[in-house]
Order: sequence, then C-alpha cells, then structure tokens
Amino acid sequence: MSYSNTNQRIAQGQMGGNNRNSLKDGYVDLKVSKDATEKEVCIRLIGLPYAFTQHQAKTYNEELKKRVDFPFPDHEEKQKFSRNWLSPDTKDDRYPDVNPWAEAGYSGSLRYAQNVLVRNPDGSFSVKILEKGKMLFDQFTDIEKMNMRRNEQRKNNNLVTCLGGEVTHDIYVLAQFNPKKPLIPDLKVSLETETCEITDEEIEALKKIGYPTEEELEELFAREPFLEELPRWFWYGYQLHRIYKPDLFPGSEEVTGRATTSRGELDMSDATNDDDEEEAKPAARSTRSSSTATAVATKPAPKTPAAKAAKAEETTEDESAFDSEEPSEDDW
Repeated sequence: MSYSNTNQRIAQGQMGGNNRNSLKDGYVDLKVSKDATEKEVCIRLIGLPYAFTQHQAKTYNEELKKRVDFPFPDHEEKQKFSRNWLSPDTKDDRYPDVNPWAEAGYSGSLRYAQNVLVRNPDGSFSVKILEKGKMLFDQFTDIEKMNMRRNEQRKNNNLVTCLGGEVTHDIYVLAQFNPKKPLIPDLKVSLETETCEITDEEIEALKKIGYPTEEELEELFAREPFLEELPRWFWYGYQLHRIYKPDLFPGSEEVTGRATTSRGELDMSDATNDDDEEEAKPAARSTRSSSTATAVATKPAPKTPAAKAAKAEETTEDESAFDSEEPSEDDW
C-alpha cells in the first residue's frame, strides 16, 4: 500500500496494549566518536513510525544567546531527563490541545520511533527501536515519495512505496562522526538492491516483544479506517505509543481525565540516542488532517513566568549531550 502524505505514513496510534520489556538494549546503536568515526547498521523497517515531541530541562535564554538549565516542575518525582508530548500534527481528546511543556518554555524537538529488525553479520536478527529525528526519517520519506512518482510515471507499482511494508529493501544507515558537532553524527541512508519479504519467523519475533489486543485495534481502526487494510504485524514489537506516551504537566490531571496513567513498567533508565533535530513550535497545529481524534478545548497548563517560548536548539537523548548550547541548523 502506498501513502499519499506524511500524515498517513506516520501512525499516531493511541492504542492501549502493554509490554514489559526492558529498553536497556532496545535501541539501534548509531553512536560514533573521534576514535570510532564510522558505524554502519543494516535494518529492516517494520510498519509505520510513531511521531512525538520530546522536551529537555533546558530553555533558550535570549540575553545569553544559549540554552540554560530549566528544571522540570516534577523533577523530584520523575527522575528521567526528558518529557514527551504529542507531535504538533496530532490531536487527541485525552490531552490538552496545546503542548504545556512548549508553552512553559522547555526546549523540544520532533522525534520519530519505529520498530526495526537489525541484521547481524552472522545472519541473525534482533528487534530494536530506531529513534531519531527528521535528519534520518526524512530520508526514508523522500525515498518513498520518489518511488511513488516513478511508479506513476512508468504506470507500474514495482517500486517500494512503504519501506516498513511486507516487501521492502533492507536499509543501510551509515553514521559518521562530525567534528563540528561531535554529539550529532551525520546519517546517510542506502538501500539493499534486492527486495525481501517479511518471514513468519520475523513476525513471531516481533509478536514476542509486544502486540495490542483486537479490541484496541478496533478502536484504532474506528478512528483511522485506512489503517485496517494493513497487516496486523504492523503493530507488533515495542508498543511505541506507551513508551513515548505524553507526560502530563503537573496539575493537569483533572483536565486530561483518563489519560493520567503512567508509561507503564518499562525500564527507560539506560535508553539513549544521540542525534539532534528540529524543535517543535509551541502550540503549532497543522492544517492537514490529523491521524487522531480531534481534541476538545481545554485550559492550557499554567505558564512559568521566568520562561519564554523555547527557541530552536539542538536536542539529544544522550544525557551527556544536554550541555550543548548552540542552536542546530536543522532546528526551527
């Protein structure tokens, strides 16, 4: 199945479902350094990416022209070093329509996460999460769009237009050390020449990691009918909607009703990523159709007087990279 726009390609699913797998070793490792300047990983994308906004305990100081520490109001209760929210294009009646973390001035960026199979040199594979920003995921989208155009021009459907679909190409992701931005590797994508079809063994491995219930899928399909045409294994693997579930701003529980539950029992303590991407605009809403239910009007979370709206700046999920203060050219 092909997709006509980025919104359709990005699943903003709000399914329930739970898995209790530790994420200690659950991420694709693309870290490089001045001593190990290149790393290439072969992956197979699974299903659709999940988009979300990630915020750090930083804010941009206009006077100093750099990011400064800005502790989260709930930092004593939640020890993790980031807070998540819906992507700017997502509306969900379980959450306020305005991103409270952006409104309060916290630096943030648009992120994507997707289940993948990592191809190991010995021929085996492992299920991982690929979490990066637009720097990488835009390359996947560009390939799909280019193949759609070529299929239309040639009046055939031979080229892959969904890289996470049943028949696709394995993808080589090359990370290269950038001395100008040592915490942010350059990422380049290339495709395996031959296509491959997903196997029963691979589907079973994904299902062992996690899957939603039929009832939860019916809920999703009621909101997004076009998704029902896709194979059920698109939703196998790590349940990304729970791992990256929006973090409620302190004091907003009464407004959001049933969305007050936590992320679940996943161990996020050692989960790290290392690229920087564009910052999400506070309260921005796309004019394109959203892939979740329309949000009801709600009161925005109280604004912190000392903080201004966050300016674009670099983001990483590697805790050591949070000291970086210079804005990135990829940010808004």
